[in-house]
Amino acid sequence: VNYSAGTDVHVCAGSENQAIGSVPAPGAAYNWSPVSGLSNTQSAQPTVNIPSNVNQVSTVIYTVIADDGICSITDFVSVIVEPNPIINLEESYDICFGESLTLYNVSEDNCSWTPINLFVNANAASPKLQPGSSVYIGVEASSDFGCTLSAYSQINVNPLPVLITQPFTVRGCKPVYLEILPTNESQHIDNIVWNVAGVGTFVGDSLAINLTTPGVYDVEATAISENNCVSTLFLEEAAEVYPSPVAHFTLSPTELSTLEPEAEFTNHSVGSSYYHWWFNGLDESTEENVSYVFPNERSDNFHVCLDVTNLYGCSDTTCKYVYGR
Repeated sequence: VNYSAGTDVHVCAGSENQAIGSVPAPGAAYNWSPVSGLSNTQSAQPTVNIPSNVNQVSTVIYTVIADDGICSITDFVSVIVEPNPIINLEESYDICFGESLTLYNVSEDNCSWTPINLFVNANAASPKLQPGSSVYIGVEASSDFGCTLSAYSQINVNPLPVLITQPFTVRGCKPVYLEILPTNESQHIDNIVWNVAGVGTFVGDSLAINLTTPGVYDVEATAISENNCVSTLFLEEAAEVYPSPVAHFTLSPTELSTLEPEAEFTNHSVGSSYYHWWFNGLDESTEENVSYVFPNERSDNFHVCLDVTNLYGCSDTTCKYVYGR
């Protein structure tokens, strides 16, 4: 019998079906085994169904017996199927403008990325790229045998939030009301984190707080977009709270009599430059320390107040009673 099982087949998974065997011998019958994957086990030239996916190299040895009724022969042919490369690539990725993206361990096989100019190394298995706008990328992975697989992904480059505020510094005596609002030119903002140095952190579309502790306040505003992109605006000296004076005085004696109607008032105020005394509606004085003779024709209690003011115009007031008997 002049017949052959054919040439060994070595292909990639998913290839077209392959014919094995050879030209039939006159009057011969054929019997192939195993039967799996064959189109016809009684044909001289059956086709082999090549699987579309294999995890490792698959080898099937087919045996054929050709018999013409007088003689018979047995022959063998190998069908080797190589696995295609495996690509681990998401359908899309989201990054913020200015960020780079590293695609880790996309494939264990040889890679070729496009567009080439986007990649630091267009043949890396874990390439790095920094696109300036949204773009489609593609990769072709090829095994050492030559099996190939392609995949594509969209890189979405999301804009950074743009936070614009009116430049100003609010100054004054406590409490200082600090309010910062984004202007209409601001864009892509979902939320804002306001960090006021020495005070705390506040979250919201705007900032509105009362400041009571003397000092200069810087504000760091972190704008966050709906895609979690972040930009930071630093507002130096956004507010200043002037120091306030503290009014305080002592008096001697603390009780008056009709024979001794005079009292000495000693000023112990802190941080003040200007002074204003009120003596129960009877008189006033702008001296730092003062003595006053109260009316002695009747016993009475007298209300004395000291109002102090500093160079910033901040003031404080304290009052005491002088008791008469």
